[in-house]
Amino acid sequence: MGNKFILGQEDGTVAGGNTRGEGAVDLQMSRSAANQVASSNNSTIAGGVNNRAHGIGVFIGGGSGNTAGGLDNYQTIAGGNSNTITAAGGSFIGGGLSNTISNGSGTGYCVIVGGIGNLSNGGVLNTIGGGQSNTASASYSTVVGGQSNVSSGQYSVAGGFTNTASGESAVAFGRSNIASSQKGVSMGFNNNNSTGYGVAIGSDNTVTQGGGSFYSVAIGTSNTISGGGSRNYIFGEQNSISSSGIRNTAIGYASSVSGTANNAMAINGGTATANNSLGKGLNCIALYYNGETRGGGTIGGNQASVQTSDLIAFNSQTVTSGGTFQLYLDGAAAAQLITVATTAGLPKRSWNLQVRWVTVVKQITGTATGVSVDDTKVSTDLLAVRRNAAGTIAVSPHTSAGTQVIETIAGSLTTANVAYTAGGSSNLVITFTAPTFSGGGSLVMDIVAALEITELGF
Repeated sequence: MGNKFILGQEDGTVAGGNTRGEGAVDLQMSRSAANQVASSNNSTIAGGVNNRAHGIGVFIGGGSGNTAGGLDNYQTIAGGNSNTITAAGGSFIGGGLSNTISNGSGTGYCVIVGGIGNLSNGGVLNTIGGGQSNTASASYSTVVGGQSNVSSGQYSVAGGFTNTASGESAVAFGRSNIASSQKGVSMGFNNNNSTGYGVAIGSDNTVTQGGGSFYSVAIGTSNTISGGGSRNYIFGEQNSISSSGIRNTAIGYASSVSGTANNAMAINGGTATANNSLGKGLNCIALYYNGETRGGGTIGGNQASVQTSDLIAFNSQTVTSGGTFQLYLDGAAAAQLITVATTAGLPKRSWNLQVRWVTVVKQITGTATGVSVDDTKVSTDLLAVRRNAAGTIAVSPHTSAGTQVIETIAGSLTTANVAYTAGGSSNLVITFTAPTFSGGGSLVMDIVAALEITELGF
């Protein structure tokens, strides 16, 4: 009989069972098959019925129909019914019904605490806390509990109902959430996050920036972040960011950022499409680089854009007497002032502009005379701008007001001026003319213009 402790006689029948392993303990009183015994060396069945221990050092505490062994050893099933551990050495099932650990030869150390129909079938050291029909299929993955959850990414965590954490280190909690990219988080109800390091929290949020996109966040209800950008953020309801740019934000209700915008923000129904732009209010569209647009509304039942905008145009150049240069919204490149493209189906637009500008002499080189460093001129101009259905733009000063010079701090800049024309791309061109001075040489001139725009699309 050898060095073993068993009940009954080993006779190969259902009543006596097959031969036990050396050093085995089998205290099981009955079985339904002859192989339901502690058949491997140092294996133990402490009680119950119809249990089978066929790996070295396997322990089954009791219960019914539990099986541990196969290709690996040192597995434990504390109890329960119809639980199975195969090819997963050092693994543990605490109890429950029809739970399975089957992770493959040479892998193991997995844990199912309890529950019904849970499955650990891949990698090492994964854990299922309990619940029903949950699956952990990657190394170090965890299902905390709940029902029908899947944790299939390394180091991923899932819990609740029908959640899937398939990205590496991803987290999905709540109901029907998906976190499919590395280190992504989906929590709440029906959120889908496929952006690396992204977050979707609340209800029905979608963060699906792919490829090299990272770090985007949607919190609230029915928000969407798409496109190829990164580091985009939404807070509120039914907001969207579809830009391929970075660091955009949409806040409130039905706000959107689109196009290639970077560092843009839309608030409370506004839309932002240009770099560094801010749109605030329903039907408000911020089209201008570095511009803030407010208001928005309808006229006569039509979705006409009624809004105001603030823009800054600036530049710094070295100029000779009477020399000219243009002002740009980004201070360097020819970012358009006003816009050419049809917006929201409204090709015809009119703008009323107040332009407040200031220019300063920053440096004098050569033999220029009659001017001094820090000489300054400040002025306010009023304009009317219109773009017709053909996209042609027209610019004209208000003849009743003309150009209003508020203050010329130095008489040397009396001849300095700003002109406004329609550019070759039907955009508004702001051109600065330097003062006339004698003696040759040149000046470094800084100029900044603040544009206050009242806009109507019709």
